[in-house]
Amino acid sequence: MIDKKDLVLKRINKFSLHLDRKDTGISQTLMKGKFFKKWHREPDFMDIIESEVQEGDVAFDLGANLGYVTIHLADYVGEKGKVYAIEPSPRNFEILDETIRVNKLQDIVKADPFAISSHSGQRELNISDESNLNSFVKTKYTKNTITVDTVSIDDYFSEKEFPNFIKMDIEGAEVDALAGIDRILDHKFCMKILMEIHPMYYDGDVFSDQLERLFNRGFYTKYLVSAGVAEPDYFKELGYKPFKTYMTGNFTRGVYKNIAKEHVIESCSNMFPNQMSKPNWLSILKRPSTAFRNPTSSPKIVRSIMLQRD
Repeated sequence: MIDKKDLVLKRINKFSLHLDRKDTGISQTLMKGKFFKKWHREPDFMDIIESEVQEGDVAFDLGANLGYVTIHLADYVGEKGKVYAIEPSPRNFEILDETIRVNKLQDIVKADPFAISSHSGQRELNISDESNLNSFVKTKYTKNTITVDTVSIDDYFSEKEFPNFIKMDIEGAEVDALAGIDRILDHKFCMKILMEIHPMYYDGDVFSDQLERLFNRGFYTKYLVSAGVAEPDYFKELGYKPFKTYMTGNFTRGVYKNIAKEHVIESCSNMFPNQMSKPNWLSILKRPSTAFRNPTSSPKIVRSIMLQRD
C-alpha cells in the first residue's frame, strides 16, 4: 500500500490525477503549471490522440503509468466506449486505480496489473525511480527488477471487443507487443496504433520485421513525429517537410505525413549518430544560458509513429 502522504491530487483538464511525490519522472512534470500550453507534456502525442480517438471507440492504453493518457482516452471514447489500461508496475498500478476511482471512470476504464508481451507468461521488469521509464530492457535509468505477469494482445482480446485504437509507450517493448498481434488481424476492422519508438533498445531487425509484417497486413503510416529536431537531416535530404511543428522540453518535433514505407522502416529502426540538435527558442527564453550551449548528438530521429488500417 502506498502512503497517502506520497500522493498529490492534481487537476488535469477535466479530471483529477493522482501524482507520486517519490516519482522523479512524469509526476514532477505534471505537478508544474501548463503556462498557457494546451498540454502538460507530449503535445504532439496528445494532439494525435485527441484527433484520432472517437466516441464509442475501444482504446487500449499500453504503459498506462499513472493514468495521464488513460483519463483523456476515457473522455474521448465516452460512455459508449471502453478503455483497457495496462500497467505492470505495482506502485504505478495502485495510483492508476485510485485515479480511475476518484474520477468515477470504472464503467469506462478497465485496468489490469500486467505487461503486454509476445506471449502470455511472466517476465522480469526493470524498475526506475522515474515511473515512466520502467522497461524490460536494463537501462541507465533502472535499478532493480520484479517479476510481472504478461499477456499477448491476441490473448487479451480473445473474448473482448477488438481495439480501434492502441497507444504504446512501453520503452522498447513495442517489439514484443506487436509480435503478439496476429489472430485479431484476421478480422477486418479499422485499427490505429500510436507508439513511441526506441531504436536504442532494438536488437537487429526485430522492429523493422514487425513493421514489414503490419504493412503487409494492410497498415500504412498516417503520422510520423521526429525527435530532437523538427527536420532531421535524413528527412530533409529525402525532400520531406513537416506539416506541423512542436516545441517540447529542449527539443523541437515535426509531424510528417506521406512518408514512404521504406523510409519509415529505416528511420524508426536505426540510430543516426551524426544528427545534432540544439535548444529551441522557448528553452532559451526560460534558460538564456542554453543559447551558448554547443549542439548535442541526437541519434534517435523518430519519436513516434501512428499506423492505421482502414
